Amino acid sequence: MRSEKPGTLRKIAAIQMCSTADVASNLAVAQHLIHKAVRDGAKLVVLPENFALLGVEKVYQAGVMEAENTQPTTIRKCPW
Repeated sequence: MRSEKPGTLRKIAAIQMCSTADVASNLAVAQHLIHKAVRDGAKLVVLPENFALLGVEKVYQAGVMEAENTQPTTIRKCPW
Protein backbone atom coordinates (compact mmCIF):
# COMPACT_ATOMS: atom_id res chain seq x y z
CA MET A 1 0.00 0.00 0.00
CA ARG A 2 1.45 3.35 -0.95
CA SER A 3 1.67 6.07 1.61
CA GLU A 4 0.05 9.42 1.00
CA LYS A 5 0.56 12.86 2.42
CA PRO A 6 -1.47 13.57 5.56
CA GLY A 7 -4.59 15.52 4.71
CA THR A 8 -4.95 14.00 1.23
CA LEU A 9 -8.59 14.01 0.22
CA ARG A 10 -10.20 10.73 -0.85
CA LYS A 11 -13.41 10.25 -2.79
CA ILE A 12 -15.90 7.92 -1.07
CA ALA A 13 -19.13 6.64 -2.64
CA ALA A 14 -22.18 5.72 -0.57
CA ILE A 15 -24.39 3.53 -2.76
CA GLN A 16 -28.11 3.84 -2.32
CA MET A 17 -30.31 1.25 -4.03
CA CYS A 18 -33.73 -0.32 -3.73
CA SER A 19 -33.06 -4.04 -3.18
CA THR A 20 -35.66 -6.71 -3.86
CA ALA A 21 -36.01 -10.45 -3.24
CA ASP A 22 -34.11 -11.15 -6.50
CA VAL A 23 -30.49 -11.69 -5.43
CA ALA A 24 -29.07 -11.92 -8.97
CA SER A 25 -30.72 -8.65 -9.96
CA ASN A 26 -29.56 -6.90 -6.77
CA LEU A 27 -25.98 -8.07 -7.31
CA ALA A 28 -26.05 -6.90 -10.94
CA VAL A 29 -27.32 -3.46 -9.88
CA ALA A 30 -24.72 -3.23 -7.10
CA GLN A 31 -21.92 -4.24 -9.47
CA HIS A 32 -23.02 -1.61 -12.00
CA LEU A 33 -23.15 1.10 -9.32
CA ILE A 34 -19.75 0.06 -7.91
CA HIS A 35 -18.16 0.22 -11.38
CA LYS A 36 -19.70 3.68 -11.91
CA ALA A 37 -18.42 4.92 -8.55
CA VAL A 38 -14.90 3.66 -9.28
CA ARG A 39 -14.97 5.22 -12.76
CA ASP A 40 -15.94 8.49 -11.07
CA GLY A 41 -12.87 8.24 -8.81
CA ALA A 42 -14.13 6.59 -5.62
CA LYS A 43 -11.44 4.89 -3.54
CA LEU A 44 -13.97 3.43 -1.08
CA VAL A 45 -17.49 2.24 -1.94
CA VAL A 46 -20.04 1.57 0.80
CA LEU A 47 -23.18 -0.52 0.18
CA PRO A 48 -26.43 -0.71 2.18
CA GLU A 49 -26.61 -3.41 4.85
CA ASN A 50 -29.07 -5.66 2.95
CA PHE A 51 -28.07 -4.72 -0.60
CA ALA A 52 -28.04 -8.33 -1.84
CA LEU A 53 -31.49 -9.29 -0.66
CA LEU A 54 -34.53 -7.64 0.83
CA GLY A 55 -37.57 -9.72 1.69
CA VAL A 56 -38.45 -11.54 4.93
CA GLU A 57 -38.89 -15.16 3.76
CA LYS A 58 -36.26 -14.90 1.03
CA VAL A 59 -33.70 -13.48 3.49
CA TYR A 60 -34.11 -16.52 5.73
CA GLN A 61 -33.82 -18.93 2.77
CA ALA A 62 -30.74 -17.15 1.45
CA GLY A 63 -29.13 -17.21 4.90
CA VAL A 64 -29.68 -20.96 5.14
CA MET A 65 -28.34 -21.48 1.61
CA GLU A 66 -25.28 -19.35 2.34
CA ALA A 67 -24.66 -21.21 5.62
CA GLU A 68 -24.86 -24.50 3.71
CA ASN A 69 -22.50 -23.00 1.10
CA THR A 70 -24.92 -23.78 -1.74
CA GLN A 71 -25.46 -20.23 -3.00
CA PRO A 72 -23.21 -17.34 -2.01
CA THR A 73 -24.95 -13.98 -1.74
CA THR A 74 -21.87 -11.78 -1.99
CA ILE A 75 -20.17 -10.21 -4.98
CA ARG A 76 -16.90 -11.78 -6.02
CA LYS A 77 -13.75 -9.70 -5.86
CA CYS A 78 -13.73 -7.17 -8.68
CA PRO A 79 -10.62 -6.92 -10.89
CA TRP A 80 -9.85 -3.25 -10.29
